[in-house]
Amino acid sequence: MIKLCIANKINLILLEYPEGSCEEMYFLAQQYNVPLVGYNNAFLKLLRQGLRDKYFVPDGHCTKEGYGVMAEAIAEEVLRILE
Repeated sequence: MIKLCIANKINLILLEYPEGSCEEMYFLAQQYNVPLVGYNNAFLKLLRQGLRDKYFVPDGHCTKEGYGVMAEAIAEEVLRILE
């Protein structure tokens, strides 16, 4: 998929899921020089404040507020790329 996007001059941003780290994703981002949005730092601060229930449902998916945190991180990366 990455090669297809690059071949067609499609800007690509890889996304990591909160509380999950995938070494392969970091490798691919570096190998193809593609931005990777990681959320661990943003969520780690919130979790340290004891706000897990506000940002995650019991099965580990995000709540509305959690997806808001993700959206902000994505928007920051898109704006950085467009500068």
